[in-house]
Amino acid sequence: MNYLDYEVTKKEDSIENIFCKELEAKGKTKPMSEQETMILMHIMLEKGKGNSNSIDDLYDKVEKQSAPLLILKDRLESLKKSSDKESLILCSVFCRTPGECVMYANYIAYKMKENNTDHLTIEDLCSNIFPFGFFTDETLEQFWDLQKVNTEGNYGSDNLLDYTFAATSIMK
Repeated sequence: MNYLDYEVTKKEDSIENIFCKELEAKGKTKPMSEQETMILMHIMLEKGKGNSNSIDDLYDKVEKQSAPLLILKDRLESLKKSSDKESLILCSVFCRTPGECVMYANYIAYKMKENNTDHLTIEDLCSNIFPFGFFTDETLEQFWDLQKVNTEGNYGSDNLLDYTFAATSIMK
């Protein structure tokens, strides 16, 4: 595995340029499965009916049973972004690991910056950020390895995505 030089953690646009733009250019997506599509349809139907109680109930249930939702929410907030409950519910379906949550949160924050918004809606998520589906497992595994930092002789995480300063450009 090739590691990034530790110096990239000290550049405010490293996550945007090294991770997000590369993921956007080279990441492969897959269409949603039948089950994932059903979840999206349920969310959209409940939202369309103005049934916030149903969305709140689903959110509470997913929040209690699924760490990905909390990780996504916390990471987006740390990147100075917010999200509707519907987006968090849907995104949490696609995250198998905490690392995938972090990758999705950074990529979503980058796309939100490009779309000049600080609040993510389910409509933006599906139309502007992931119009052709979510990332394949292979893409996520590949990009997890590509963001690893050589920390030899330094203190800190070996994940570029854990360095807040390196995400400064996507917080704007």
